[in-house]
Amino acid sequence: MSAQRTQSRVRSTAVPGGIPWDKEFLKKYRVELRDGMTPITLKRVLDDLLASKVLTDEEEDLILNDGKTRKDKIRNLLDILPSKGQGAIARFKTALAQVDEPSSQLVKNLDAMEAETSLR
Repeated sequence: MSAQRTQSRVRSTAVPGGIPWDKEFLKKYRVELRDGMTPITLKRVLDDLLASKVLTDEEEDLILNDGKTRKDKIRNLLDILPSKGQGAIARFKTALAQVDEPSSQLVKNLDAMEAETSLR
């Protein structure tokens, strides 16, 4: 595959710009994030956060094994991310946006909701 085709494919799934997410954003949109992530989305996001060294193996184990349901596991992730800093939250947003089209749309929708509320 040519470099140009690869770049255009990556660009099409990435969410350009948007609203910067922070710990307050994660609190505000916790339910939407929890309900919008599938088990496969969660696993792929965790893989990305592990590969980029945002999370440790122990933190991943805690997220996956301390929660009985998918929603519990996502809550665990959302509880850990703020303690990891702004860079971790930004990486989470990027990973979520690149997992698949529904997740990318979730990121776009949350950015739009936040932009709309900040205009009021």
